[in-house]
Amino acid sequence: MQRFAAVLSKLKGLKKAGPDGWKALCPAHEDTNSSLSIKVADDKLLINCHAGCDWKAVITALGVETGDLFAEPLTSTALASPSKKKWEFVESYDYEDKHGVKLFEVVRFNPKTFRPRRKGPDGKSLWNIDGCDRPLYRLHLLVSTPPDRHVWVVEGEKDVDRLVMAGLIATTNVGGAGKWLPEYNQHFKGRPVLIVPDNDVPGLKHAAHVEEQLRPLAKSVTILQLPGLPEKGDVCDYLDSHTTDELIALATEQESGKKPAPAAQAAETAAPPASDVIPDEGPAPFDGEDERAVRAEVGRRMRMFVDTSERMLIETVRRFFAGLREMSNDR
Repeated sequence: MQRFAAVLSKLKGLKKAGPDGWKALCPAHEDTNSSLSIKVADDKLLINCHAGCDWKAVITALGVETGDLFAEPLTSTALASPSKKKWEFVESYDYEDKHGVKLFEVVRFNPKTFRPRRKGPDGKSLWNIDGCDRPLYRLHLLVSTPPDRHVWVVEGEKDVDRLVMAGLIATTNVGGAGKWLPEYNQHFKGRPVLIVPDNDVPGLKHAAHVEEQLRPLAKSVTILQLPGLPEKGDVCDYLDSHTTDELIALATEQESGKKPAPAAQAAETAAPPASDVIPDEGPAPFDGEDERAVRAEVGRRMRMFVDTSERMLIETVRRFFAGLREMSNDR
């Protein structure tokens, strides 16, 4: 903890925030709102500027090294490659430009840790994205689809892949909540957008910020409220107990501004006593206006889908095995 204390002592406006956290003024920009969050987790000091400063810019402004953020001193080898640590590879997520050219990837490890990785000039892995463009995840799929398709903006690559495999267009930004860049906004011009936040304070703040950024350009922007999510839950948790059709129906309802009937109203519209029930003679036939409304709604829902291709599944499996091979080569 002495190593942490040395870092904390350099921060201005430091205030306690929870049992293992603090807030302070970010040294990487002219901060008056205590935008910097600091937390101890897994013997590491986690630093996050909610105004968008990169953590490396923060520690550079403080005059400390990456190793100062760990409880125990780290060797340069351990810092350079997480494969030298006792982390288990889980998945890798390719970030590509609008033409599908890979720029870098984000590697997920167990225990839950994310590290960006790119190829250096010598072909070896570099565990940073310094100097790289930071496109939206699956940008090339987004820009290749018609502008009337709904785009689902979620928090995390795993959520994107889950929605894409379900036949939807989805994307996220690298780095998680609070890392949305202004250059992302152009890709949503004229598009209907559905934002699905994680069920925590950072996720909700991130969703509100993205909505504010996209509303002037997008055709529509709706922040979805997924019922029954646990704390820090996400759209994957929702889909673990619901179907994609149920998610689409919920999105359609909330986008149109319709709300579920309250309990009192539901009681008023409950079925009458059995003696008053009119025998069911089957559904009434549609008149012309009803049929047009139904067809319009069907078309609307179909536009929220994009076909799940075999190529997409092959790409996911390919990336998994490519990540395993690269981890093996780095050892």
